[in-house]
Amino acid sequence: MLRRKSRRSARDNHRRTSAHLPNEIVDHIIGCVPWDRHRHNTLAKSSRVSREWASIVRPHLFREVWIDGESRVLELGGMISETPAICRWIRKLRILNPPGSQNKHTWAPGECLFWVLWLSPQFKALLAQLTVIRTLIFANISVSRYSLPPSAEDIQDINTTLSQMHQVEAIRFVCCDMDMRFMLPFIHKLPNLHHFSSNSSYFHVSGENQPRVFRLDTLVLDGGWPPCRNVLSAEALRSVQSLHLLGVTRVMTAIDPHLLFILDNMSASLKFMRFDFSKMPTYTETCVLSSWNTDNLVGLKEIHITLRPKSSFHCELLLSKLRDLPVRHITLEATFDYLKAFKPVDFVGLDRTLQRPAFEALRSVRFIHRGLLTPKRARSRFLEVLPSLTDRGIAIDFLRPKHD
Repeated sequence: MLRRKSRRSARDNHRRTSAHLPNEIVDHIIGCVPWDRHRHNTLAKSSRVSREWASIVRPHLFREVWIDGESRVLELGGMISETPAICRWIRKLRILNPPGSQNKHTWAPGECLFWVLWLSPQFKALLAQLTVIRTLIFANISVSRYSLPPSAEDIQDINTTLSQMHQVEAIRFVCCDMDMRFMLPFIHKLPNLHHFSSNSSYFHVSGENQPRVFRLDTLVLDGGWPPCRNVLSAEALRSVQSLHLLGVTRVMTAIDPHLLFILDNMSASLKFMRFDFSKMPTYTETCVLSSWNTDNLVGLKEIHITLRPKSSFHCELLLSKLRDLPVRHITLEATFDYLKAFKPVDFVGLDRTLQRPAFEALRSVRFIHRGLLTPKRARSRFLEVLPSLTDRGIAIDFLRPKHD
């Protein structure tokens, strides 16, 4: 009898801790699940746990939706007709390359499925219903430079559609290959655009393009990035508050004019800056950072740097440029599986750069480690590599991401 009661109480405790969690906790947990088109079933299955979970999960299930053609537009439109609340849940709209677009090198305007989608009455009607989307994402879009642009009437039609999307604040290009003339309308016509992101995307310049003057808050460039002189004006860059330069390899090892244009136009508005040096060569004689004048960055408060194992040359160069600025928080991130990949002898110069009187306003340093080492050994090695930080009397935090 006692065994039966203990088993029953164990089952009751399990039900109480899984199906009867407070809705606020469940909502927070579901919100931490990364969105992925191919993991969409994870959230869909979670919505079947109970009625309470269904009401919590569904807004997260539709927080980002994807469209790759007119059939998907009709499918999503049908869902919205049955459940109008879906319109209030969608925050991000991801436009994918329509099926079959990659099978032909040159497109006429009426053949290019990307333009067919944007000129579709059903798609324009769907956009009019999505009144709370904040981010427009273009993923794997390939519009050849040899493709013919739409007619003047079609371009005006697309511009009208974009000018009515007042709710969109951010635009992202992920693994795209586009001609500049096809990309610019989406930059120029969105009236409240403040965040621009390019991830492993390439844009081909064709003719002269007039950059847009607007207030840009966030600029994220990962891997290949567009010729910014043709996209963003100097005035737009001077308003940037958060700059992320990720995957910087080839362009950092030479005086790249587009990257230098970005850096030279950073101003006192800049509050946060992130650099990723993890894939940089060990040492390069020419580097765009060498000619960067940072005197205008008087508003910079936080820096996030991803280190390259076995070398801190570029990190030293960057921090030496910023040492007299009122930086309060520095985050150093590194990936290493063995202690020999992160030897103190390789980072003597970095430790010297962080010694007083540099960074007088510094309040905290955070270490982020990714790799096979245990958190205890990784933390010990970080402190061994940078002993000058322990003498400053500042807060030193250590973080190991749970999901890499």
